[in-house]
Amino acid sequence: MKKIMNVVFDCDGTLVSSHEAMLSTLQTLVSEERAGQISMDEVRAKYDADMLQCAKNFNLDFSNPERLLKRWSELSAQSARAMAYPGMSSLLQTLESSGVRLLVWTGRDRASTLEILKSADLLKYFEELVCADDITPKPHPAGLAKLLDGEDKSNCLHIGDSYTDIQGAKLYGIKSVGALWGEHAQKENFGEFIPEFWCDKPEQILKCLEL
Repeated sequence: MKKIMNVVFDCDGTLVSSHEAMLSTLQTLVSEERAGQISMDEVRAKYDADMLQCAKNFNLDFSNPERLLKRWSELSAQSARAMAYPGMSSLLQTLESSGVRLLVWTGRDRASTLEILKSADLLKYFEELVCADDITPKPHPAGLAKLLDGEDKSNCLHIGDSYTDIQGAKLYGIKSVGALWGEHAQKENFGEFIPEFWCDKPEQILKCLEL
């Protein structure tokens, strides 16, 4: 296999554990939009990694996505807390020292992504980030195209814990890893979008890259 030199990570559920904080933010946003408190059970049942599908699930008005994204960013900034998954920092150090270019493609807004990665002491490893408020969000592959412009696609790999990550990678034409180390990640949640690799722990990424 040709050596992978560009590795794109998702953020939430892949680099850092922040799922509960994200669901709490979503609960606040939906409650505001619907002018009534919704339960966390409903949030868990209707959450989807695809932002458009998530809005549809909650019957939100998505005719002005910029407004919703702006409010989402404001709420996310108020709850930007997360911890790096065990072994993640060591993995990133190894990849960096091996000359691998490290990048982030996330459905989170830029301000809270920077805050989360900085607080988890991971931001220093990444050359570039593309966030939900930078470009058309996942699963549209525009974010990958921006990060990997000019790179040989056979040298690239995307790692994520959601079907939208794998779908985006397939649309762009690069290989992907299904990250299963997160507390809520399960293979069945990826549906029809099957990655080239499955990893239960961050350190298993090294085997995928033959490092």
